[in-house]
Amino acid sequence: MKITDCIWELANIGKKTAEIIVEKDDILDRQLLRELDSQYEYQVMKVTSGNISANFFLEENGFRLIETQIAIELKYTDFDWTDPLVKYIEPDMVFLDVRTKEDFESIFERMTPEMFISDRIATDPYFGLDFSYRRYYNWMRTAFENHTASFFQMKYKNELIGFSMYRITGTVWHGDLGGVYPYSGKGLGLLTACAPFLYIKQRGMKITKLVSAISSNNGPVLPAFNHCHYNFKKFIQVFIKHNDSI
Repeated sequence: MKITDCIWELANIGKKTAEIIVEKDDILDRQLLRELDSQYEYQVMKVTSGNISANFFLEENGFRLIETQIAIELKYTDFDWTDPLVKYIEPDMVFLDVRTKEDFESIFERMTPEMFISDRIATDPYFGLDFSYRRYYNWMRTAFENHTASFFQMKYKNELIGFSMYRITGTVWHGDLGGVYPYSGKGLGLLTACAPFLYIKQRGMKITKLVSAISSNNGPVLPAFNHCHYNFKKFIQVFIKHNDSI
C-alpha cells in the first residue's frame, strides 16, 4: 500500500488530498481510515481489481466508486497500418511539436472544459467541469515548464484538431493525456488512439510500445482503443471520499 500526500491538489481543487494505492493483497482497517480522516479532506483510493474485500470495506465506510481506470498497451509492431481508417487519415495528418510558450498557449486557445467531461473531478458534484479544467491546465503547464512531458498538436487537412501529452522512458511511450478539440466536427475520435503511432512513424522514433490509461466513464473513447487492438492490462477501481469535518 502506498499513501501520497497530493499537496499540488490544494491549488487545483482546494482540498487537502491523499491518494492511496491498494494492491491486490493489501488489507484495509479502520485505524488507517481514522488517520486519513484526521488529515485529509479528500481521499482517493485506487484498488487493484480482485481485492474484493477492500471494495466492500470502502463501501461500508463512506467511500464511493467513481470510475475504473483501465491500463492499456500496444506494441509498435502490432499496430495495424493496413486499417482502412488509419490509411484514410494518415496522408492528411501533420504533427506540430510544442516547443515555445506560444505553441503551448495555442492548445488552451482551443481546449474547453467539455473535453474533460468524463474526468472523475468533472463528474463529482463536489467539484465539476471548471475544477477539472483548472486541474488539467495546471498539470499540463507544470509538465511543460519543468520539461517532464512533451506535447504535440495534430493538424488534419490544415485544421488544428487535437493535442497529445506524452513521456518516453527508454523505448516506451507513455500517453499521459490527449484529445480532439470539440469543434473540429470531423468524426476523428480514432486519433486519440492512433495519433501517437502516426507521430512516431513520421519522426522515425525508436519506440517499442505505447502504454496509457483510460477511464470507464469515457465511453466514446473506448471503441477507438478497441478498434486499434490495444490490450487491456490492468483494471483499477477508484473510490473517493469527501471529509467535511476538517
